[in-house]
Amino acid sequence: MPYYELAFLTSNLSPEKKSFLMAEVEENIEKLGGKVEEKFIEKKKFAYSVKKQGEGFLGIFLLSSDTEAIKKIKKSLEKNESVLRTMVERKRIKPKTKIPSRKHVAEKTKEREKPKKEKVKIEKLDEKLEELLK
Repeated sequence: MPYYELAFLTSNLSPEKKSFLMAEVEENIEKLGGKVEEKFIEKKKFAYSVKKQGEGFLGIFLLSSDTEAIKKIKKSLEKNESVLRTMVERKRIKPKTKIPSRKHVAEKTKEREKPKKEKVKIEKLDEKLEELLK
């Protein structure tokens, strides 16, 4: 079975409604013959308003399922009133890494930063310039 990433945006939900929605989606996936590899939900401030909402939750499921089941899952999510947007992306291979958290991403960017170079003093620049002009 192919692997998919199912992402959706919801309005601001109470913790009970949030956990109920995640359980409902997972149950729906398993009922249609899919297998959830990993799930994740995090509160986000949207870059622009989505259906007059400025912030809400981003939910992501990494799953394996057939195409027909994915279509049904997406339709059921779109019918849910608290879900603002949905997106399904097919993955070519099984995802090896877990969904990165903000902390994990921040650590990776710190690792990639280039070391700062020391500033050169004006006297050394003048000496080098005189040397080159001779």
